[in-house]
Amino acid sequence: MKKYLTILTLLALSLVSCNQTSQSSISSNSQAEQPFVSAWPEEVAQNIETVLGYDIPFYDSAISYSSKISTDDYGDPLLEIYCILYDEEENTAEDMYYNLCEDAGYYVEKSTVSSFDPDTLTTFYYDVYFADIEIDNQIGIELQFLVSQYQGKPCLGIFGFTYVLVDETMWPSDLIISLLGYDVPSLYREGLIYSAQLEIDPSTQDPYIYIQIENVEFLDEENYRILLEQNHYVIFEDDYDAYGYMAYDEDYTHCIQFKYTQENLIEMMIWAL
Repeated sequence: MKKYLTILTLLALSLVSCNQTSQSSISSNSQAEQPFVSAWPEEVAQNIETVLGYDIPFYDSAISYSSKISTDDYGDPLLEIYCILYDEEENTAEDMYYNLCEDAGYYVEKSTVSSFDPDTLTTFYYDVYFADIEIDNQIGIELQFLVSQYQGKPCLGIFGFTYVLVDETMWPSDLIISLLGYDVPSLYREGLIYSAQLEIDPSTQDPYIYIQIENVEFLDEENYRILLEQNHYVIFEDDYDAYGYMAYDEDYTHCIQFKYTQENLIEMMIWAL
């Protein structure tokens, strides 16, 4: 598992994708030259091959299937699949697809997310499942799925995209550049372990990079603060206990928030201003 990112708005009213994937994704059509084999209906299978390049678990007991390819906020392809359900499967389809994904080697997690409806000024909470699998050392696939109503009928919605895996031994320069257009001073030394992903702030819908660094010492945080100051960042620590350091570059184009935790981690968030 490399990330958990919400790409869906509230689906209790109508099941649609909001095109808000929050990760840099790529088309994985570099799969070895061989026929693409899938149990999904032909139209759906074609879209799976186009966006993901690899087959995904098939939900085989739906009444009907439809699919389309949309684009996310970054212009990357997003797979949408809609499985119209029999009424008796409305309460079991999520668990069934959860098990199918786990059996296929995906790491699956359930999360409660929120969405604000500006028409009714109401915040809704609903459950979404996230299923991740690493295809090779470069590409991962994420599926996000849930059951809601689609055109007045119960429907299992599945939304899929690919993303670039981060080398856990290296500072995630490529991911940072994908967001800001340039890198920032790196917190790097041999032996550190990095995990990083591009996420969307659910309250503002703004993207940011989340980085978690393992095997750190408290001195690593202090050394990084000094490095940023040497690079002319302005650093605030008024609310350090709650938020850590807040560092702004001299041109006020981005912010780096970072904090050493009791779990011997450094957590960091980077976003454009």
